[in-house]
Amino acid sequence: MSAGAEALDFVYVCQTKAEKECASTCVGVDECNLCHCAVVEKDASGPWGDFMDVLLGLLPIIILLIVTIKRNPWPTTRSLPFAAAAMFLVRTMYFGSDPLLAAGCVIKGLHEAWTPLSIMAGAIFL
Repeated sequence: MSAGAEALDFVYVCQTKAEKECASTCVGVDECNLCHCAVVEKDASGPWGDFMDVLLGLLPIIILLIVTIKRNPWPTTRSLPFAAAAMFLVRTMYFGSDPLLAAGCVIKGLHEAWTPLSIMAGAIFL
C-alpha cells in the first residue's frame, strides 16, 4: 500500500499483492471494485474498551425490553423508534461512525423493510 493509505482508518484486505497495489492506486468506485479487495476499518471500537463496547451495543435492546415489559408499557410505535434513535446515537457518538453513513444505513434499512411490506400489501389488495 502507499504511504498515504496507511494513515487512514481502514486497510485493504486483498488476496494477492497485485490486488493490494490496485486498491491503493485506484480512482473511482468502478475502478476500485475491479480490485476485488475488502475494506476493513482498523479500529471500530469505542474509547472505553471491549466490555463497554458490548454493553453500549446492547443498551438499545435492553432499553427496548425494559420499556415494553414494564408495568405501564410503551406502545411499539413509540418504543421501537426510541430504540432505533438510541442505537443511532450510540453508533455515531460512542463508536465514532460517520453520521452521514449511519443516516444512509437508516434510509437503506427503511427501504429494505418497506419493500416486502409493499409487496404483501399489493397482494392483499388484488
